[in-house]
Amino acid sequence: MDDRHGTTRYSGRGLHGRIVESLGVRVVRGDLAPGAIIDLNRLADVENVSRTVVREAVKVLIGKGLLDARPKRGTFVRDRATWNLLDPDVMRWRSVGGRDGRLLQDLDEVRRTLEPVTARLAAARRSPWHLVELEGAYAAMAASNLTDQERVEADVRFHRLIATATGNELLETLSATLEPVQRKRDVLAFEHLAGDSGFLDMHNDVLDGIRGGDPDAAEAAMRALLDAASQDIETIIRRRTEEAGK
Repeated sequence: MDDRHGTTRYSGRGLHGRIVESLGVRVVRGDLAPGAIIDLNRLADVENVSRTVVREAVKVLIGKGLLDARPKRGTFVRDRATWNLLDPDVMRWRSVGGRDGRLLQDLDEVRRTLEPVTARLAAARRSPWHLVELEGAYAAMAASNLTDQERVEADVRFHRLIATATGNELLETLSATLEPVQRKRDVLAFEHLAGDSGFLDMHNDVLDGIRGGDPDAAEAAMRALLDAASQDIETIIRRRTEEAGK
């Protein structure tokens, strides 16, 4: 499937997609360490697919920087430094693993760098359509009958719309790329944190700044929101570490 930004995602595309997904998750999760040799014939037998399917899947993962193939050495896992960490599939596979506290911290730092400026630009450039959509996303977050997953999707949509309202395609693309990790972060927040911790009020402050066309207010409100989110991430990582040690 091609996403809206033109990046091909391979999960769910028949046998080929299944091998890409399975092998990609194993590499990113650390089940296959850097330097590990991938026996393509054995993989084909285990997965009950043809050698051609496996070879094509490997080509995809080579393109994402996870694998490489050399004469006499064969196919092997590359060092993490070569991974295309902004690839949507790699980003999603990292979030699937559930053991990457570093990913949550990286997300926090990137969001605190980008999103206050994004909110500022949105306040200056948003159209009436953007405002209507943002109001709808906020109303969805505030609804009392939502499941946690529906609330996660409403939050992700709210932040995506702010990026869209900037009119900056690169900011919009970066926002979309980070969405799998933001979803993971939100799911963990609902799992580990009691109450909304001012979640709705802080989002409403951001919306007020954008609604009023006040860049300073929108930026300040987003900084406050992300400061609180950063504290949440520290709490989540600490509690997950404590649970893992039990």
